[in-house]
Amino acid sequence: MRYKGIVLILIFLVGLGTIYSLSRDGHAPKRGIYTGDPAPDFEARDLNGKLWRLSEIKGKVVLINFWATWCDTCKMEKPFFNRLYQNFKGNDGIVFLTMLFNDDLQKGREYIQKYAYDFPVLEDRQGVAAQYGVRAVPETFVIDKRGKIAQKIVGPMKWDSEEVREAIERLLRS
Repeated sequence: MRYKGIVLILIFLVGLGTIYSLSRDGHAPKRGIYTGDPAPDFEARDLNGKLWRLSEIKGKVVLINFWATWCDTCKMEKPFFNRLYQNFKGNDGIVFLTMLFNDDLQKGREYIQKYAYDFPVLEDRQGVAAQYGVRAVPETFVIDKRGKIAQKIVGPMKWDSEEVREAIERLLRS
């Protein structure tokens, strides 16, 4: 009986060592994407039926904001996101996209109409959120002109701040 406890502890320690070594030498699966990674290409339709393909807007700065109508922090950040969108609306060098996450398309349509937001809202029928490793919302990815992830923001953000506008301006100039 005494040896059974020691054997269990040894098995546990060997298991931990195996997990650690796999994660150190790159054999463990990578979850999500990170700053500097190429942004996964996708295609998705917006509320108006327009088909968006990330590969077709390469060469531009792209913000992809994953959100849901049931998410209170998403609702909190949407006015800030909309003001940022309005600030850059005439700039051909940047594209703002939002993608519904685990939500009903009709609810998204009603929410956008209620608050008179006019940024594109895409439906995730192809598992885009999974490609990007999104587990909770809001989560936003800023993609640079080369198609690489410049920034990954988890949680709500005050999008219309001077710092955010300046960071986007720098990306547009680079």
